[in-house]
Amino acid sequence: MAGGGIELTSSTDRSITLVNSTISGNVSVSGGGSVSAAAAPVPASGAITDCASGSGTCSAWYATEPTASAVPLQASFGSMTAFMGWGGDCAGSTGAAATVSVDQATICSATFAAMTMSASAGPASYGAPVTLSATVTGNTPSGSVTFSEGGTTLCSASLDASGTASCSAGGLAVGSHSISASYPGDALNGSENARLTMQVEPGVQSISNFVASPPNPVFSVGGTFGLSATGGGSGNPVTFSSNTTSVCTVSGSIVTMLTAADCILVAHQAGNANWAAAPDVMLTVTLAAAAQTISFAAPPDTPLSDGSLSVDPTASSGLPVTLVSMTPVVCGVAGTGPFTVSMMEAGTCTLTASQAGDASYTAATPVTVSFQVTQALAPPVPVPTLGRRALLALSLLLGLLGASVRGRRRRT
Repeated sequence: MAGGGIELTSSTDRSITLVNSTISGNVSVSGGGSVSAAAAPVPASGAITDCASGSGTCSAWYATEPTASAVPLQASFGSMTAFMGWGGDCAGSTGAAATVSVDQATICSATFAAMTMSASAGPASYGAPVTLSATVTGNTPSGSVTFSEGGTTLCSASLDASGTASCSAGGLAVGSHSISASYPGDALNGSENARLTMQVEPGVQSISNFVASPPNPVFSVGGTFGLSATGGGSGNPVTFSSNTTSVCTVSGSIVTMLTAADCILVAHQAGNANWAAAPDVMLTVTLAAAAQTISFAAPPDTPLSDGSLSVDPTASSGLPVTLVSMTPVVCGVAGTGPFTVSMMEAGTCTLTASQAGDASYTAATPVTVSFQVTQALAPPVPVPTLGRRALLALSLLLGLLGASVRGRRRRT
């Protein structure tokens, strides 16, 4: 009966040598796993059990007849260790099991490698999901990685072809977090864990829909318009202020107009423990200049002998009015309001009032009025009053005159 043997030793070539007949061999393992004879045949002497790197010689002798000559070997490994494969006469074996024959000289090797696992997190802020990632190195690891904190699962994801798993986790409070990434292993890779520490910053909030109502207000003295805006996640109220207090002022959400110009407004929202203050948002509202009108009634016709009269045209804006005479030969204007109209001669006096406007008011439509400067009538000539004697003398005189006229007529 032929005899065979398997001998495992720790040597620098880190191989498993299986020998039959009277040939002895060395068996060693590279890496952190071990190899055992998993089943019958039972060796005639020695044993192959947990043969590991650095364990020394591990040998067994078999009787090849009538005992079956096939000896199954099983590679075993724990956490953080991957079985990388069989070599020598065991090359080509699938998975962590191999079968060797002891009816011929046989040399096998098994290789193990330490696994690594790293975990990382993307930028994290309150209210926004954070991406958690882990990478496992080994013998083409498969399966999934689970991320958890304090026993609470945050998310899990399958490893891709490069050994990386990524998933999105939400609901993390502001502050420091210690996250565990766990890989349970597969047929060729042991389990592995990694831990990362990450910081969740206060959430970023923003202000939107900042508008004025009406959007294009027309200036009026003491006139107002409203403001509104939508705040961010903190729920704190949005407040408003004016950057142009000479143009407009703000109380609550009401803007009071002071002059027609660009009114620059700012919306603010404070933060809290979970949310940072929102960036200020600015809104420019152009306060349009208002229209104005002139009130000016025509003065009554006036005698030239009056010399002058006073008129006082006014603008609805309260701005000063300019008055000019369109008929300077007939009348002239002096003063700044009330105005003095001086009459030069009889005729039609025509006056035009205007107001040019300013930043807050457009120019008013000029108003023109006319009145007559009249010529005074000459005083009546007084008729003399005659006494009785004068009347008697006049009567005698007229009588004599009449008699004289009649005498001349008869002579002719």
